[in-house]
Amino acid sequence: MVTTSNAPESSGTDNPTQTTSSGGTVQFLTVSEAVGKQANKDVANLVSNSKEAVQPEGAITAAGIGAAASVGLLVSSAVQSGVAVANMVTADDSVGQLEISVSNESSHPVTLYNYESTSCEVSDLPNPLAPGASDVAVLTKDAAFGNGDGVRLDFCVGSDNPINFSLWYNYRVSSAQRWILAADVDDADTTYPMKKTYDAARQMFGLTFTPPAGGTQPRFSVYTSPIESGSGHLSVAVYDLAP
Repeated sequence: MVTTSNAPESSGTDNPTQTTSSGGTVQFLTVSEAVGKQANKDVANLVSNSKEAVQPEGAITAAGIGAAASVGLLVSSAVQSGVAVANMVTADDSVGQLEISVSNESSHPVTLYNYESTSCEVSDLPNPLAPGASDVAVLTKDAAFGNGDGVRLDFCVGSDNPINFSLWYNYRVSSAQRWILAADVDDADTTYPMKKTYDAARQMFGLTFTPPAGGTQPRFSVYTSPIESGSGHLSVAVYDLAP
């Protein structure tokens, strides 16, 4: 059974939290300042772990190699995405093409294992991602994206006791047109019982998963943001959740 509660922010707003069937805690970060602060903590944690993995003699452990690669990936993936986006900008604006880059900045494997598109086609999908790896999903249409066009992406994080999470991207044409985001996290139920639709705002959104005491599931966070144009580039990043 899934239970729901609210975790008050100091500003008086709420970030909803829920409990999965295994007793893990999910928090949907909907307050822009709160998600920014948590993202900074997770990036700082990544950098700190990469430094600690370097031995005094200068030797680098396997963990250090993975963490260093993850940091370096931020630069290389940005360059690659920039080239792809540049190609889209010069393309025919009467067709739709959305690139969603997925970066695994965590210490766990991340795999996109399922997807479902609506009124458009998926022309490319990411491979299973080792720590520090990145790949893209590409959504296309032979006309400009319209109301209801979109895709659901189902991921799993971890190997021994993985956790599933899903992201929805649906385009909305209105006075405030943009890609609308939704998310769900659970380790057992595949009917999306905790689906949270984020407000149609111009900000970063996030979610975190914390396993129960003594649990062996991965502890992680996910960040993504909407864009206002139909064609373009979106990104998803998975991190280890900072202590």
